[in-house]
Amino acid sequence: MAADIVYMLLIYFGVAQLLTAPLVKTFLWLFGFFVLTYTGIESLRKINLQESPKRIAETLHLASRS
Repeated sequence: MAADIVYMLLIYFGVAQLLTAPLVKTFLWLFGFFVLTYTGIESLRKINLQESPKRIAETLHLASRS
């Protein structure tokens, strides 16, 4: 949410042309790609593959109720 507010302020103050420059867009896309890739890899590393089938079934049941 804070990023949205910062982006809106930048647009309001006229920095939109800078943010739409091809070089800046490429940097933002690459930065976002690396952040999301890193987050995904770290999430996959923390998965406990030794969980029992009963525990997995309980988790799925609770997830389906929400």
